[in-house]
Formats: sequence, structure tokens, C-alpha cells
Amino acid sequence: MPAATTNLTIEQGASFDTTVVILDQDGRAVDLTDYEAVFTLRELPESETSLLELATPSDSGEGIDVNADGTVRIRALAETTAALDFFLVYYDLLLTAPDGTKRRALQGLCQLSKAISRVE
Repeated sequence: MPAATTNLTIEQGASFDTTVVILDQDGRAVDLTDYEAVFTLRELPESETSLLELATPSDSGEGIDVNADGTVRIRALAETTAALDFFLVYYDLLLTAPDGTKRRALQGLCQLSKAISRVE
């Protein structure tokens, strides 16, 4: 099943928290128990360096949580998004099943909404 394509916006200096539901070809939620996930931002798909990489398990309020109900929650702390500096980049969400099968579940463009307020 091909990856779903959707565009995201991250607000610089604010917490990023988004949840997606992974469905099978019949429209049913996939049980993601024991899956691993990686969310990566790159300037170009072929870029060697990632601008942001979040993975399972989430730690200290940042990372990815995968659940039996098919939900994938992706979170980045405000301190992390404050350090980002781009306008528009590419991202994807890669899931790895317990048997090692890899599936790119989500992909698209990610825009950074630049912060105006500066909190020191």
C-alpha cells in the first residue's frame, strides 16, 4: 500500500504534537503493537543530513508513540522546534513491523511557520 501524502506545518518555538491513524487496504486501523517508527525531515529526499529525526519510543515528551488502535503520535518539544530553520522541506514516517517489514506510511512537505515572539 503506498504511503499517504499530506502536508504538515511545524510552528517554530511551539510544541509540535500530531496524531495520525494508520489504516489497512480495507480501511481498518492497523494494530501497531511492538512496531517501531521514525519521522524524518530532510531538505531534499536525497539529502544525507536530516533536519529532525524523531523515533519510538517517545522520551521526555518528545518522540513517537505507536498504539494498538492504529494511532501514531508524533511530538517535538518547543526547544526542538525553536532550533529549526527552514521554509519548506520533505518528510516521511517509516514504520517497522515486529517481523522487520518496513512501510512508509506517510509522506509530504513540511512548512516551518517562523516564530515572531521571542521568550528568553
